[in-house]
Amino acid sequence: METTNNRRRKFSNADKLKLLKSHLHDGVSIDELCRRHSIHPTLLYRWKREFLSSLDSSNEHLPSPARTIVLRQRIKAIDARIERLKDDLASLREQLEVLSNGISVEDVAGDHEENAPLS
Repeated sequence: METTNNRRRKFSNADKLKLLKSHLHDGVSIDELCRRHSIHPTLLYRWKREFLSSLDSSNEHLPSPARTIVLRQRIKAIDARIERLKDDLASLREQLEVLSNGISVEDVAGDHEENAPLS
């Protein structure tokens, strides 16, 4: 960070990134950063906007953060559905095994109800 005679400081890109990392990654508030470094919040917001827009333009092939969140939620829902389908498949395999051994499903269901623990 350079200071000229009229007290106007010039922040390098590395300085700007360090401050933005403190805010975006470490969760330090903009107000706190501005107090620590004696800068106006508008300046930090401008750096943040410029930084984020440079990410968007240089990485157009990457999904936006909001899209990433939505995709993660969809993946979770799909994973849960897969688990339910696995359980259903296991149940169907059990029923098939029972049927292939000549025992009716009703007999097995009755046995399960009789042997079920009391709640």
